[in-house]
Amino acid sequence: MARQEDTLSHIVVIGAGMGGMSAAARLQALGHKVVVIEQSAQYGGKLARYSKDGFVFDLGPSLFTIPSVYRDLFDRTGKPLDGVIEITAPERAFRYQFADKSSVVLPAADPGLIAVAFGKAFGGNASSEWLQIIKKGALAWQLTRTPILESPITGLSDLLKLAKRPKDIFLIKPWQSLRKLGKRNITDPRLQNILDRYATYTGSDPRKAPAALVTIPYVEQVFGAWHITGGITKLADVVYQRCVDLGVEFKFNTEILAINTKLDRVSSVTTNSEEIATEIVVANCDASLLYGKLLQHKTAKAQLKKLNRTTPSLAGFILLLAV
Repeated sequence: MARQEDTLSHIVVIGAGMGGMSAAARLQALGHKVVVIEQSAQYGGKLARYSKDGFVFDLGPSLFTIPSVYRDLFDRTGKPLDGVIEITAPERAFRYQFADKSSVVLPAADPGLIAVAFGKAFGGNASSEWLQIIKKGALAWQLTRTPILESPITGLSDLLKLAKRPKDIFLIKPWQSLRKLGKRNITDPRLQNILDRYATYTGSDPRKAPAALVTIPYVEQVFGAWHITGGITKLADVVYQRCVDLGVEFKFNTEILAINTKLDRVSSVTTNSEEIATEIVVANCDASLLYGKLLQHKTAKAQLKKLNRTTPSLAGFILLLAV
């Protein structure tokens, strides 16, 4: 029987974004020795801020959804999240203004109240049509949360295998765009534009983004839109501090040049200043950078070939236990 210390590893995390820091905190809390390598001088990734004359402006995301994800992170690594930041629910979450001078103000949560607001502002079938959109989002969320959103996906065969029933995939219609979903289910062009927003605010094109993104308005309106006192970058501050308190080492202004392998396993990483021995790499960087430049191994070429057949999307992190 192996001793616990024999199962612990030296781990390098590439990137001090929220995904990288969250992974680092969890791994360090389990007893591993974690080093985070960040090419910039700052942690937080997209959670950036600009301060002037006592005012702070969020430069990235300004909305906090599903706080339970970060509450779980903090519960598993130390003191609770709500003990270090203040999370509040605004009375008015959004205001949409249109070229025809019409507008609508939405509360922070409750699909029913939000549908009523759309009905009052736009008239017609806006209220009932939006509720139908939310129902589609609820179905997509129910079917995809565990087997698809929280599991690795490499192709359509995985979607069919992971679904509770193969026909569930056809209910979600991943091949249909969010724009097409809106045009088929919503008559008011203003409400169609609001649905499009759930693609554009993540940097995606609603004409190409999958209709499964309908889960975003469902999550936002059912679980609520939240704000963090002092700005959402406070979340990056407390996650970074949790990492530091746990003993995670950070190396800023440091660039990863290569992930080295030996006998088909990760052996070290080469930076612009040193080589660091490691058994595991967690890559919180762009997948095309990882497989196209950093990882010089035959498996990287196969992964890069798959990536080249896809369109760019938001980055995630990849755990390399062996290659």
